Amino acid sequence: MSRHGRIGHNSSLDQLPIPEDVRPGPGWTEQMVEMADHIGPYKTMLIVEKYGGQQIYISADPARNVLRDLIGAAAAATMSHVYRRERLEIPTAKYAVARARRRSLIARCRANELTITEAARILGTSRTYLSELVNNSDEATDDEAEPPRGRYDIPGQMQLFGEDEAE
Repeated sequence: MSRHGRIGHNSSLDQLPIPEDVRPGPGWTEQMVEMADHIGPYKTMLIVEKYGGQQIYISADPARNVLRDLIGAAAAATMSHVYRRERLEIPTAKYAVARARRRSLIARCRANELTITEAARILGTSRTYLSELVNNSDEATDDEAEPPRGRYDIPGQMQLFGEDEAE
């Protein structure tokens, strides 16, 4: 990572795993949130991590789904049902991936389990930049995540029907 938080080609950040407890938040696209509604945030992030910037074809046959080995048979079957015969443009979501990967390091710094200098060295970034993330950002806190929205939830959308009529 450069001094300003950009991911470099040889970044140590690339070596950190996506945490299984990842949640939608800053940097997540609408498509990612929709996928997470169906298969969960972790499996969505695995797809973005592996296929970001690429177009993938989702077979109607779950056994032939290109995602099967990555996300498992059940999630691949869900993807085949929802996106059958579609070519999905997978977002790179570099910011969301970077936030997810560095989450545990920032949390460990806040818990005094790791120094900012040690974490900065692991991430390949400056101590100043990491200090800013640890001390002045909402990363790795419960407040950082945006609540997942359903497919049809649009911020600011008016309720057209009452609760009873919508069902």
